[in-house]
Amino acid sequence: MGYSKKADKYAVDESIEYPYDMVIIDADSPVFRASKFVQEDYIIVTSIKTSKAKEFANKTEFYGHWKKKENGWLAELNAKRADKGKEPFLVEDFKIDEHTRLLGDIEDHVAEGVRSFDSFVGGIKRTRLAPEYRVLLGGGVNFRYEYAQVLPYKGERKEKPILFEEIRQAIIDKYGRFIDIIDGKEVDDEMAIWGNASEAEFNETGVWPYILAYIDKDIDMVYCPSINYDKIKDGVREPTKMDCMRSYCRQLLSGDKSVDNIQGLPNITPELRQQYAVRKGDTIGAATALSYLESSPDIKTMLERVVEAYIAYYGVEPFEFVTHRGETISSNWYRELQETALLVYMNEYEDPLVYEIAFEFDEYGVDVKSIEDKYRDD
Repeated sequence: MGYSKKADKYAVDESIEYPYDMVIIDADSPVFRASKFVQEDYIIVTSIKTSKAKEFANKTEFYGHWKKKENGWLAELNAKRADKGKEPFLVEDFKIDEHTRLLGDIEDHVAEGVRSFDSFVGGIKRTRLAPEYRVLLGGGVNFRYEYAQVLPYKGERKEKPILFEEIRQAIIDKYGRFIDIIDGKEVDDEMAIWGNASEAEFNETGVWPYILAYIDKDIDMVYCPSINYDKIKDGVREPTKMDCMRSYCRQLLSGDKSVDNIQGLPNITPELRQQYAVRKGDTIGAATALSYLESSPDIKTMLERVVEAYIAYYGVEPFEFVTHRGETISSNWYRELQETALLVYMNEYEDPLVYEIAFEFDEYGVDVKSIEDKYRDD
């Protein structure tokens, strides 16, 4: 068995004692990065008054810090104007257009993109964690886009690099049998399937056959050894089940607004913030969610706190809300929690829509009714 079609070059060194049989790699980000590697972003700044235009590498070069906007080229220009007794220009006096182009000093951009990906894979191989690897790539179709009601899943999708499709296909062609294309769900979900298979063998033999390689913290909820391929020097992460469920419960509360546009719970009520020594705030970020869960002694208690947070915020009675598609639907605290759960859960089911957060309640003995009763009007 080897690492690529060039078996002689990448043959497994049988003298090495590998701790795992295979590294399972979430490779969507590395492919994206390989495609970005051969291009550059820049901006064209045009004076609204004179129509004169100038190119800059980025907005920072033009006006400095994104918030203060008082440095960069514009500050230098205004300093010269001040010396002449002239009024300074404002950022609003200019039109800023963002552009992208292929790097001019590269002869074959696709080949260079593939070489960048090769370097990434080489870094994984040099860890000597396993003699084999699987490269997982998303196929584009994902049940979450249709399922999401509160907010459009992933919101406005970022524009892909210029040669993304060409470089992605070239990588697929080169790595051949080492690649799995994941359709109908996300690579994260497939990582969970591999993680669950690894856990099953560990439970039977005491040995983990697979190690997961990723940067997406969403996958931290999967009970399996892993490495962050951006921080390989940090070594192998060996989570407990409590660690994994804490990661899941954190996302049930905070959602994932910055990356996947998942709402989560809008806020923790002031009463619960006070009860669990969580500082005041208008929203729930990851740090707030972890603070709220921090003193939970076990998984059951963490889940109970999630349930209570949703019930305290939404109440126990049904209500109506307008979806991001403009449809009015009936909802309640459980539907809101279930939507977040299905969107953030690393889904190992053949039909992902069968998953219910109630599965976790049943497994860990969470008495939902007793929590609801605390919030019912007498």
